[in-house]
Amino acid sequence: MIINLESLKWKEFRIGDIFIVSGTKTTPPESLISNGNIPRITCAGTNNALDTFYKNESTEKGGVLTVDSATEGFIYYQGYDFIATDHVEIIRLKEINLCQKD
Repeated sequence: MIINLESLKWKEFRIGDIFIVSGTKTTPPESLISNGNIPRITCAGTNNALDTFYKNESTEKGGVLTVDSATEGFIYYQGYDFIATDHVEIIRLKEINLCQKD
């Protein structure tokens, strides 16, 4: 199905109407297990906020936006399950129909 943007009704919305915003579970540095394949997401403004990869079990599901809530507010897409530092928030799309015609 092809959607024509001119045929849609545009209106204002609140972020909470479309997205779920939540915090992450912080994985403390002293519990990190090196040389794994689980990404650790930080508040960094570079490299998609990736620190490196660890053997820890993921605490967060991928397919979300992560937001740095400590400094500049960097936002990155995380496609894979991950662990996080503190001050990393998640924005997840609610399961709603965003393309409703008049």
